[in-house]
Amino acid sequence: MCGRFTLHTPFDQLAKRFKVKIPSNFEPSYNIAPGDRVLAIAINQPLKMQFFKWGLAPFWAKQGRIRDNLINARSETVEQKPVFVKTHRCLIPADGFFEWDKKQKPSQPYYIRLKNKLAFCFAALSQKSQESGVSQRNFAILTTESNQMLKKIHPRMPVILTGQYQDYWLDPKKSISDLKTILKPYSAQKMECYPVTSKMNHPGFDEPAAVERLGWQL
Repeated sequence: MCGRFTLHTPFDQLAKRFKVKIPSNFEPSYNIAPGDRVLAIAINQPLKMQFFKWGLAPFWAKQGRIRDNLINARSETVEQKPVFVKTHRCLIPADGFFEWDKKQKPSQPYYIRLKNKLAFCFAALSQKSQESGVSQRNFAILTTESNQMLKKIHPRMPVILTGQYQDYWLDPKKSISDLKTILKPYSAQKMECYPVTSKMNHPGFDEPAAVERLGWQL
């Protein structure tokens, strides 16, 4: 799954990497949590980034209750779930994410990123909603089974897309069924995973120290 991630790549590098316009009020973060408003690239506006709120609200959820929102969606079965029928594909830029090894006591947080340290995108689904009378878009990140490296700490991982696969995901002519082959575990050989400070257990901790390596690596 994915419950916390980062986007601290400098403004100009993000714009160049994804070839999009970025809102001037974008602020980098080392600890993005459910309920936060984050940058997204929508299928109907692929040339600029917008702010979407993390967490889809299913029809049975009470308004404003973040814990009832869906922050992840299983890519293998997403087409079968009624709550995702009226969603649209989007991309969520990131440069890393966190996972916790619950076999350790207390749970040990790990930071996972690409070895080349470049930003990438999560495959995600979005929908329109109303909050206090204001229209907004919410999203959930798609997950798949973990690759061989991440299986050591968790059975699921977010779907990571880079390069042409990002364009495929935003192609309105393709359906999710057409894109099933790209919703797969990202190569373990291209990723690194290492332990970080236990301060990451608090969603309010947002400092560069959040991604500093503590020692050993998976």
